[in-house]
Amino acid sequence: MNATTNQTQIGPIETERQINSAAEGYRIAQSTLLSELPGAVFAILTLAYVASSLVALV
Repeated sequence: MNATTNQTQIGPIETERQINSAAEGYRIAQSTLLSELPGAVFAILTLAYVASSLVALV
């Protein structure tokens, strides 16, 4: 009664874990971009307003 392990099972499980990890990272990156987008738009509008105000003074 010798117990044997099946080494071929370890590879697909690890590959699936890496795929899930990559998909999760991509989802986190999208979420971070969407949460930072309003701040970036506000910064661009503020800089445009300051630049146009300075041009109007000249």
